[in-house]
Amino acid sequence: MAEDLEIRAEPEPERTERVRFCSRCGALHDPGRNEPPGRSRVCVTCGMGVYLECTRDALGSLGTFFLVVTEELAIGAVSEGAEGIFGEEGGLVGSPLAALLTSPLGEDRLARTVRAAALGVRERVAVPIEASSESARGFGPLEARVSPCGPPRAALVAIEPAL
Repeated sequence: MAEDLEIRAEPEPERTERVRFCSRCGALHDPGRNEPPGRSRVCVTCGMGVYLECTRDALGSLGTFFLVVTEELAIGAVSEGAEGIFGEEGGLVGSPLAALLTSPLGEDRLARTVRAAALGVRERVAVPIEASSESARGFGPLEARVSPCGPPRAALVAIEPAL
């Protein structure tokens, strides 16, 4: 079965719309909402996350289950949705990615893919993943859509059920 798994590059539409989203609640930034003058960094919806930018489709079909990972492969942010899979953000920020996720393709391939996105490689890829903790394994096989986000530059790891 592992031989059927692979990292797949996903096609990019010719003109991919970029959006700002909250690193905590996942809400898309709406500049028309009671926002103070200037370009706000703090989410006006939850007041806890900061706005990052990515392509609209990078957030995946679920939109609120994601991790933000640094080029050092440390967890920088955990969305509220992803807390239901991995645990509370406070205990996870700064942890190594390998403490949360593995891949049937191997940890090295997952690490290289996430690091490349954190360094700004624009190609979005889908990677089969598994949650590392026993409690999270009940979610079954998952897929990560890995793409760049920022600023600051990081990888967005959007979590979805595997197809």
